[in-house]
Amino acid sequence: MTGDVVSHRLDLLVRLSHAVTGNPIADGRAMFWRDKKRLRLRMTKDAHWVGTDMGRYDFELGVNVRGFEKAVVPVRYGVLDQTAPSIDILLIPEQTEWNKPSLLTLEGSLCGIEELQAVPLKGEDLYAVSYQEETCTLSLYNPHRKNLRLSFYAIVDQRRQEFEIITILKTLPEGMVKIDHGLKKSLDGRSPLIHPVYGMVSGKGRYLIRLPKGREDEKTSWILRYVVNGKEHFCMTDLAEPVLLSVNGQKKNKKGG
Repeated sequence: MTGDVVSHRLDLLVRLSHAVTGNPIADGRAMFWRDKKRLRLRMTKDAHWVGTDMGRYDFELGVNVRGFEKAVVPVRYGVLDQTAPSIDILLIPEQTEWNKPSLLTLEGSLCGIEELQAVPLKGEDLYAVSYQEETCTLSLYNPHRKNLRLSFYAIVDQRRQEFEIITILKTLPEGMVKIDHGLKKSLDGRSPLIHPVYGMVSGKGRYLIRLPKGREDEKTSWILRYVVNGKEHFCMTDLAEPVLLSVNGQKKNKKGG
């Protein structure tokens, strides 16, 4: 007796990550909505969420995970891989009495804001030392053999006080990595490679980002990158005097907490 074969089509794969640490979020109680209607996705063993046979049409995906801010992200199939459509969603931890001493909140309004990320100006013990344009590969200086467990990194130009976000696609022999796109600018000497902290923006111009605080005696300066109406901007801030974002300069942020 021959059994029937039932096949399913993968219509969406969702990866949830912590916007501050970059660690994957593996909470089986996560809830999803498609255009405000409950959407049931299945969590895999590697903490990915999978939707099958749900139809491929553009929609707004709502995400609710306990301990994190609710998020709504667009799903646009025209720009996703057609074989395995996938999206990465970075969730911002909620501000609570428990974590308030360790996180600084920056929030405000800026018309036309589309993206927001931040990195500390001071680098870690991981650096990009050379770039091969023809192969889209970076040579790294990694003296402590840090595990490149995250895919998203920022190459920091400390002199210009700017950074560029890259995705590491593959680790290669001899301290090389393959990245997802060619660099916009050449490396300025030995450039720190740091995991960026991601913010959240809304279509109404609201933005929110939470930065980790170090020790009280440690003054950490941060570079903020934000895109407004397609144009990239950078500014510096520190935890003692945070700023409100502007396309014409910055003001002290009265809402930081």
